[in-house]
Amino acid sequence: MALSGVYFNLPQIFKPVINYFSTVTEIPRDMKSSGNAGVALSPENVIGIMQAQFPGGIDVQRIFLPAGKDGAYMVSGHQPAEFTENGRTLVWVDQYSGKVIDIRDPHKLNAGDAFINLQLALHNGEILGQTGQILVLIAGFTPLGLMITGVVIWLRKRKSGKIEARRVIPSA
Repeated sequence: MALSGVYFNLPQIFKPVINYFSTVTEIPRDMKSSGNAGVALSPENVIGIMQAQFPGGIDVQRIFLPAGKDGAYMVSGHQPAEFTENGRTLVWVDQYSGKVIDIRDPHKLNAGDAFINLQLALHNGEILGQTGQILVLIAGFTPLGLMITGVVIWLRKRKSGKIEARRVIPSA
């Protein structure tokens, strides 16, 4: 959990370290559609195009609409053999022609991209199912438990006289 926490808070440091061992590819955020300014496809058509790319099945989870006239659809989904319930499969579709511009399939990622792709599932325990999520819950309460037991131990020692309560007198 700590390692994935570092990734989420300091990706500018974490990614270059991973990239040293295996290439890390950034997820494209600015895919462009063809210059056709015709009628854009409906989201339902785009979902059908994505589903056709994965004959083994895919559950479409989110669809991101094109940003402007030259933007492309980005659709995310979950394939049956993915580790997580929140799918990591991404497909970019030209909003006019319906041509698939790019696919990011978690089953075909290199080691660096696969490691980055697993960080959320590692961080929230999803990779180990309900058992992992319970372990993450317990780990999340550990600092609170340590703080409470530390205060209780300190109060007991202070009450027994092993620790003197000292008053600091400021100098004039």
